[in-house]
Amino acid sequence: MRIKKDWKELLKVLGYRFGDMKLLFEALTHPSALAGKDLSVVKSYQRLEFVGDRVVNLLAAIRMFHFFPDVSEGEFTKYNPLLTSNQSLARVASTLDLGSYLNMAKGEEMRGGRNDPYILACAFEALMGAMYLDSASGYFAASRFLERCLFSDAQMLELTDEAVRQFDPKSELQRLAQVKFKATPEYLTIESYGQDHARMYKVGVVIRRYQVAFGVGRSLQEAQKNAAVEALRVTHGLTRNISYQLIRSRDILPELQFAVAEDDDPKRRQK
Repeated sequence: MRIKKDWKELLKVLGYRFGDMKLLFEALTHPSALAGKDLSVVKSYQRLEFVGDRVVNLLAAIRMFHFFPDVSEGEFTKYNPLLTSNQSLARVASTLDLGSYLNMAKGEEMRGGRNDPYILACAFEALMGAMYLDSASGYFAASRFLERCLFSDAQMLELTDEAVRQFDPKSELQRLAQVKFKATPEYLTIESYGQDHARMYKVGVVIRRYQVAFGVGRSLQEAQKNAAVEALRVTHGLTRNISYQLIRSRDILPELQFAVAEDDDPKRRQK
């Protein structure tokens, strides 16, 4: 149950020092690490995840309340899932390299658990919950950190453009794919894992044989919806960060010829 990296790095990025280090250890302990352990002494991140989920949603609500003074409660309901989705939390967790700090069983690690978006999102919520429970200053540190990494002004402004899509992202993605690529997105199950009562699914969304994004959910429907939301987000509505090979497809409209992925070779763009 050894941590791969020094906690000091993580705490420096968070801008917080724990008074009770047991809370931090618990937040970074995956359930798989507890096999054969005394559960009255050692606990996984699941309890703190429950608290952290509420903390993240509370801070998101407060941020929206102040940032959008004229927005109705109904609009907040649309915005909130975009701010606090597992995909969003997993992205922030990845920037923290949170997976490398987790205690987990060797088998879970070999399965790719340190990079699993669902695990990263859960651990991130647990970390926010641990900060909240540790002290009042932990709560404010969590608030400042989330405002910097998850609720920035730029991210808040993007909500108004994306909120309408949130309730039916698959239809929006299909509409855009048909207009821009004359193609219908396909959803392919990449893997399913977990116990029967807590099954998780990972689904990729594919346009003309090229995977645009993936999503994770507790059902295939939820995973497909999350994949569509992620595809719309990373491509800015299929206008940016598009695969070079996909752009070369014959029937694509001219305005997409320069909407290439940011990491594509510039020499290829000139051809």
